[in-house]
Amino acid sequence: MLRTRKFLTACVALVALLGLANLSAVSVAQEKAHDAITPAPRDGNWMKRHESFNERVKKGNVDLLLIGDSITQGWEGSGKKVWEK
Repeated sequence: MLRTRKFLTACVALVALLGLANLSAVSVAQEKAHDAITPAPRDGNWMKRHESFNERVKKGNVDLLLIGDSITQGWEGSGKKVWEK
């Protein structure tokens, strides 16, 4: 009987300890947001690029304007011949 009681007490203590450890890990994860999901303003070169697109559209004769990431930006250089066809 005494052995069973000690075993049950140890099991309850272990479960409680694991539960507390899990709660603390969750609270730390919620406090520290990853940089990749935190919105941040994109000023500087991006605004200059945006303004250059606006100026180009104001000049006219724009059938399609692609605005995207670094891949689409690369099409201005090495991919330009393909788009001119």
